[in-house]
Amino acid sequence: MTDQKRAVGYVRVSTTGQVEGESLATQRERIATFCRAHGYELTRIYADEGVSGASTKKRPEFLRLLEDDKAGLFHRLVVCDLSRFGRNIKELLDNYDRLEASNIKLVFLKESVDTSTPHGRLFRNLLAPFAEYEREVIRERMLGNRTARWKRGGAFVGKVPFGYTWNKERKRVEVNPQEVETYRRIVAMYVNEGMSYLDVALRLKREGVKCKKSFFSQVSVSYILKNPAYYGNYIVNRHE
Repeated sequence: MTDQKRAVGYVRVSTTGQVEGESLATQRERIATFCRAHGYELTRIYADEGVSGASTKKRPEFLRLLEDDKAGLFHRLVVCDLSRFGRNIKELLDNYDRLEASNIKLVFLKESVDTSTPHGRLFRNLLAPFAEYEREVIRERMLGNRTARWKRGGAFVGKVPFGYTWNKERKRVEVNPQEVETYRRIVAMYVNEGMSYLDVALRLKREGVKCKKSFFSQVSVSYILKNPAYYGNYIVNRHE
């Protein structure tokens, strides 16, 4: 039998009570029956027993399957239904593409999908917009959670201005002692010496002084002088 006929199966149940029950046995039998009917040599069935389908990264047997695909141990993967393969559409498509890159064809019995056929490839393309939608929903949910935490004082949304740092333990913005002196110098150069934004930036660059990770620019100096987040003896633009 050629490698093109070597197949493996994947089964999963999310609750411990199903491990020894009909669900797991039924999945195994359906995969075996399909392989016999289509002349495939079923070499192994990977089984994640009592494991949630939320993320494939937490499924040891599924991860082992992905590693074995690199070794060319099989040509086709048979799964009873799409939900056993994955519920997170982004991960589903990532794993789908990874297997396809190794020329592994997928079969989902419930959905009657075989990716070696035009119908199966169309099915994969139809999933892509849903994956993008799922990413947007997750992004909005995360932003909403962060905003709620920020209102309660439990998180900082956005970048902390130069001169400040976010204290995760105390859940508050605090003055950064290493940066506050540079901030005061910037204000003094602008107010007392009458230097332009560009001149301030160039002087700091010559001295090797950086704004966070990069050197100051005309834009970053302007932002610091106009940002209402700064308080002290000098406030160039309070934005009342």
